[in-house]
Amino acid sequence: MRRWIAVCVAVLGVVSTGACTATHTGSKAAPQTPRPSAAAKACTNGMYEWFNVEQPRRLTAPEEFGEGGGKFKNPLQRVWTPVTSVSAKGPAVPSREVLLSLAVWIGEAENGDAADDLSFTEVGRKAADLNGSGAISTDGAGRFVNYATARAVEADFRYTCPGTVTVTTGHAKGWTAAGGGTLECGTRIRIDGVSRADQTVAREAARLSCGPDSVAAKA
Repeated sequence: MRRWIAVCVAVLGVVSTGACTATHTGSKAAPQTPRPSAAAKACTNGMYEWFNVEQPRRLTAPEEFGEGGGKFKNPLQRVWTPVTSVSAKGPAVPSREVLLSLAVWIGEAENGDAADDLSFTEVGRKAADLNGSGAISTDGAGRFVNYATARAVEADFRYTCPGTVTVTTGHAKGWTAAGGGTLECGTRIRIDGVSRADQTVAREAARLSCGPDSVAAKA
């Protein structure tokens, strides 16, 4: 019994007009591996559920000025970089729609807003330039620290389509409310009108720049 194997190469998706030649051999041709099918897409009228939602205020960068008043001249150096991302398992859902639902849940958007109109929903968006607002100055004696912050948003989600038990589950990350402040290492952080989250991140900046035993670093 004679067996043959083709010696021309076939590329999926390309039609060849040339003929293949064949060579007598004692082995069989290896079967072709089928192309994987595209991931199934979820419905467009499903419902998101959010849980394990965390929204900590995070320190993005501190800068110590040193003694006395004047301008902060050194550029801020990041200690944390904000991230916008979505990971999911199950029928595919658009990442920007996932983040839009999260934005509505935390009060950063409203029902009816378009996902493409919000920077919060832009996966992989770059964090704002920490040094783009110009030099900051302060007067008076003391050891000053300038710092930048942002509110991180992180949560798990479940997306369910009507009339089906198939769900998409995943995890989303985003950030908003970039801000910052200036503190003096020898002065206790003022708490009047300042949220607990803002107090916490200011003391973190003080611990990193002034030292853990500084007045500003202590509650």
